[in-house]
Amino acid sequence: MLLVESRLKYEEQDMTAAIDQNKVPVWNNEHLFSSVEDSRFNAMFEAVESAIPVLQQGYIFLEALVKDEHFSLVDIQQEQLKSLQKLMITQLDDAVKMHTLFSYTHMVLSTDAKSIAAQEMMSRLMQLGTSYDQASKSLELYLIRCEQEVIEVLLDHPEVQQYRFSIEQDRKERDFLLNLEQEKMASSLAQSGLFAWGNLYNSLTGTIQCDVDGEKMGLARAANLLSSPNSKKRKDAWSAIQASWVVHEESAAAIVNALNGWRWENNRLRSQIRERHYLDVSCSQSRIERDTLEAILSSTYEMRGVGQRALNLMSKNLSLDKLGPWDLFAPPKIEGEEELLYEFPEAISMIEVAFSDFDPEMGKFARMMYDKGWIDGRESDSRTTGAYCTSLPIVKEPRVFITYKGSLDNIITLAHELGHAYHNWVMRDLPFLDHHYSMTLAETASIFAETLFRDYFLGKSQSREEKLKISWADADSASAMLNNIPARYEFERNFVELRKEQFVPAPKLKEVMKGAWEKWYGDSLQSYDEMFWASKGHFSMAGIGFYNYPYLFGYLFSLGLYALKDQGDFRERYINLLRDTGRMTAEDLVKKHLGEDLTKPTFWQQSLAIVERSVDQFAKLV
Repeated sequence: MLLVESRLKYEEQDMTAAIDQNKVPVWNNEHLFSSVEDSRFNAMFEAVESAIPVLQQGYIFLEALVKDEHFSLVDIQQEQLKSLQKLMITQLDDAVKMHTLFSYTHMVLSTDAKSIAAQEMMSRLMQLGTSYDQASKSLELYLIRCEQEVIEVLLDHPEVQQYRFSIEQDRKERDFLLNLEQEKMASSLAQSGLFAWGNLYNSLTGTIQCDVDGEKMGLARAANLLSSPNSKKRKDAWSAIQASWVVHEESAAAIVNALNGWRWENNRLRSQIRERHYLDVSCSQSRIERDTLEAILSSTYEMRGVGQRALNLMSKNLSLDKLGPWDLFAPPKIEGEEELLYEFPEAISMIEVAFSDFDPEMGKFARMMYDKGWIDGRESDSRTTGAYCTSLPIVKEPRVFITYKGSLDNIITLAHELGHAYHNWVMRDLPFLDHHYSMTLAETASIFAETLFRDYFLGKSQSREEKLKISWADADSASAMLNNIPARYEFERNFVELRKEQFVPAPKLKEVMKGAWEKWYGDSLQSYDEMFWASKGHFSMAGIGFYNYPYLFGYLFSLGLYALKDQGDFRERYINLLRDTGRMTAEDLVKKHLGEDLTKPTFWQQSLAIVERSVDQFAKLV
């Protein structure tokens, strides 16, 4: 099969004119809801809402029990245990409904960010989630504090059994619990405190305007110019983004200080029995041990020069002495050839073949996603930026969002998101709670799928130019993962330590960021991005801190898996591993399926050696 059946010229000013947007799919969700105002949507919302007073009434007897330090079976009657089991099953059913409602509303807002109905519904859903959390808080505390024999009795039911792993993980946090009223208060106040600061950042990024060569534009549009083949345009866009953030640096500093101040105070209040360290919180959320985190970072630090070398090779291709921070998203320079664009059906065909070379069922899955209308990629006026995969658990179906413009990068991103979707698909028959895998393991299938496509494209490429495009993407990943992601972690850890003592003003934040970049990038760049703490939204996410190293974990872990893909029984082992990601820690998962120890540098060094070989291959093409 020829890699490219139709070649389309790249028009920098108007890429959409080059491909037929009518061939790009949109979601087909009519079998579920037609809109957030659909009667079926409202009925599902009301079903969850009506369950709240039932839970409150059902858990009344627990509120007295959770005030005690210990429980035994004599504290609770057999009828009450059966009642708890029924309520826990009800909560699972409601969780499926709420997840579906949230996902669908988010999908609507992704394709039409200006939808007033969807905006209002998202606000209502947030309040519904808070109310539901309040109603079930006493059960949460009871399951953490009660004796193990009570847990075993409760779990002696086929539908409740799926709670086991999450309960085991929650019980590790037993020493950090507050009393019931304090827990309810913390949950309630977070909506107008912690999460309000995160919402403020999102609002700020949606309203900031940049002046790029006299033209006013939003941050998202300006950021798109960072991948322009025109070096002046990249630098002008980056400078405009920097200037815009400098104007708002006090607001941005207030946001990151408030978020981390909240987390620090929360951890302090929970440290009555033993210290609740912020990295322990992050590792608990990521379901890894501190030793694993240290093994990843120490191994990567030893190999940071591989990422720096990739940057130097990229600068050579671009005829620059060194890259500037504005060049980090630059495409490769290919003399005498304009970038090729691919119609969406062609992109799906290529991905289908790439996946099928590994597993025919995976290839069929990619085709099914397209045929069933489970991908939305068509440009629209009020569309949000980015790409993601989500799920609609009520119908056990994944969905992929992307804005497709026909570039090779678009296809790589599509393959990545279809990898996420495939992860969801192979777990569709499992209990709902078994689908809740951590961020560290979430990137496993996506990067694996992306690598499948890259290798397929590289193998089918008939010219140096096509090989360079894929190898460039490999080099870009190497520098992003071995330099940028660790620099984010370095900054955040240093900032959190400073925030313990006092408010950290914008000038100091710039200084800390510069130091982090200097440590990990060395002299591979012309200068450092001192405003990265403001412009990178990950630092201002309310729900989770240290939203950085999980990407490095996923990248290296997936590469380690990929190296095994040609072993005879690997396809079956791979599926079984994916199916266990929601019910095991990362260490237990890898020990069971690969026989490796993640807490030791050896595993990570093997994956880093793969990265080094990819940069060696890139060097031959530059």
